[in-house]
Amino acid sequence: MVIEKVTGHPIANVFQKRLFDPLKMTHTSFPIGSNAAPHLNGVTNQGQPTRQTADATNFSPSIAFTAGEVISTLDDPKKWGDGLFSGEGILTPATQTLRRRLLRPPCPPH
Repeated sequence: MVIEKVTGHPIANVFQKRLFDPLKMTHTSFPIGSNAAPHLNGVTNQGQPTRQTADATNFSPSIAFTAGEVISTLDDPKKWGDGLFSGEGILTPATQTLRRRLLRPPCPPH
């Protein structure tokens, strides 16, 4: 919600423009309030008696908003991981340098 407030755009559009397109994540989407097809059937044990599950196939991931609504293939998250590590395609070189500098531990590892 902070990203939407700051940018003035829906999060799905921000993710598409700033992450999915630059990283060429062509099989990734942020479908607002809907279940994409085809999809796997899901189960949950939340709220169920011990050792019992319930069908969770039609649970909407939108309840978790940005923490769970992105849908992707197995290959696209690797592109995200590479981009997150290198900054390539999503950060300017200056921002990536600053980010990497801030990630260094303040003291030697034990």
